[in-house]
Amino acid sequence: MKNEKFILYLLTFIWFCAIVDFLLMLPLGTELMSLYHIQPREYSMLIFAFSLSGGISAFMAAFYIDSFDRKTVLLTAFFFFAIGSILCSFAHTYHLMLFARFFTGLFGGLLGGVSTAYISDMVPYERRGKAMGILNLGFGLASIVGIPFAIFICEHMDVFWPFRMIGILSLLTLIPAILYLPKMRDHIAPDNNSIQEVARAIFSLAIYPFTYYLFPDLKIKLRENISKIAEVLNVLKNRNLQNALLFGFFLVLGHFMFISFINPYLVGNLGFKLEDTKWMYIVGGISVSLTSPTIGKFIDTLGKLKSFRILILLSFIPILVISHIHEASIMMALLICAFMFIFNSGRMIAAQTLITGAPTEEQRGKFLVIRSSLIEMSEGFSALIGGFILTKDEVTGHLYNYNYIAYIAVMIGILCIYLASRIEVNGE
Repeated sequence: MKNEKFILYLLTFIWFCAIVDFLLMLPLGTELMSLYHIQPREYSMLIFAFSLSGGISAFMAAFYIDSFDRKTVLLTAFFFFAIGSILCSFAHTYHLMLFARFFTGLFGGLLGGVSTAYISDMVPYERRGKAMGILNLGFGLASIVGIPFAIFICEHMDVFWPFRMIGILSLLTLIPAILYLPKMRDHIAPDNNSIQEVARAIFSLAIYPFTYYLFPDLKIKLRENISKIAEVLNVLKNRNLQNALLFGFFLVLGHFMFISFINPYLVGNLGFKLEDTKWMYIVGGISVSLTSPTIGKFIDTLGKLKSFRILILLSFIPILVISHIHEASIMMALLICAFMFIFNSGRMIAAQTLITGAPTEEQRGKFLVIRSSLIEMSEGFSALIGGFILTKDEVTGHLYNYNYIAYIAVMIGILCIYLASRIEVNGE
């Protein structure tokens, strides 16, 4: 496709904005708890609210995503995501922030699945590892530039300005996205491309229990569009796709359960200053940015499954090391974190590439947004689970039981190796 690389980098930047917005909750957690006078469990609800709404919206998208041009869905979601980020910047009370995170998640939760579907439609499977590697640069950019800059802004202005800047930047990014992103409509059936028809179908299904007898004409519309539910159910019933969905869910669950609390662990257990933690994101992000394209090529050359097995086994090493050391210099801790970022990022690239090969072209859109839904849910539940496992000394700030979370993350990783072996790739 013409301008393929430029389009990939534009999608990566859109993904960058979404990642920064989500990850902001991690380094700013201490500031938010102090501002709102809340406990860690209440703070975890701010993370869960985004993930819950993102999971719900991504699942609902399975009913309509293949009825529209990928570009239309992506830009619509990105616009309202920007509005949500700006709303967060005016949330001066806990409950308003809780609502703002829920609203932002409704649309931010769609961006990952739609971006992946967009790339999967555009790039052949044999080159998709490299493309996913480029998309994964969004995480590296978020770590190198986004999170450290947000911490800097927070230190010199207030905790709300990072959200405001992400919202404004997203609105500005819409301009080149509207101008240069090509339409992706090959997946749309000729008789299934009307917004009005889809809206009527969703409306009929939503109010069906209350209107079945009051409005008989809705029965006809329901019967005409019941195939939308059947198509989603076919995805959920497919054993191969079930394995791929479970694989993605557990992979994120183990990873995010560990990474969600690494910031307070570095501060409370290893003696980092809060402002020093930005170097973890900078070093980790640079490491990911330098290695992601190479890892993508390595995955395409060696094979998706074999690459994933190697990378996930390597990722266990820094997870176990950093969760068991009691003291370390900043340089040593940053070195361990760099390897953790590289291997975790690498296994996610391999996993993402493997997962995109599981559905057929007809199933891809619905499958990827369902997958995105489960990942959002996984991120939210991992934060809640981790919050119940960990205990904090209110005097010293020391976190206890972080090593147990590391053990759980490794066990979940081993389960993912098994699930990955059960995924069959459809030839393209």
